[in-house]
Amino acid sequence: MRDARLEGLLRVTKAEFEELFKQNNVSYVELLSRIKRDSSIKQQLQRESNVFDMIGLRAIMNDDTDCLAVGELIGKNYTILDNRYRDYISNPWSDGYRAIHMDLQLKEDVVIEVQIRTLEMDKHARSLIKKLGDHYWRQTNYKRHL
Repeated sequence: MRDARLEGLLRVTKAEFEELFKQNNVSYVELLSRIKRDSSIKQQLQRESNVFDMIGLRAIMNDDTDCLAVGELIGKNYTILDNRYRDYISNPWSDGYRAIHMDLQLKEDVVIEVQIRTLEMDKHARSLIKKLGDHYWRQTNYKRHL
């Protein structure tokens, strides 16, 4: 079930990121967006008491240095929720995954999950999800790094 309010907020936030990147001469490969699927919400509720990140953005960058710089830039321009900035570049997952993950507080009390990773890591993550399944991959790796 699509929520027009969330779709609008996601569109606006994506445009804000694009403008922020342009103003700061940030080169990126791609900026992707998503609204969490009902099946993902159900799976997350089996693991956690709440689902905060109904919408998400993923910035695909050229290298780890760019990922770290964009994470810092976003942190200066948005409110990061307490304990919701995770640097998996400095502390990679056991399977080698490296990225920056953060949850930002937006208008209207909406939280957006932001992932910043390289094209190489995006391919790595997608292959793991395809190979192991989204639920398995998230459960085994995500809990290790909370």
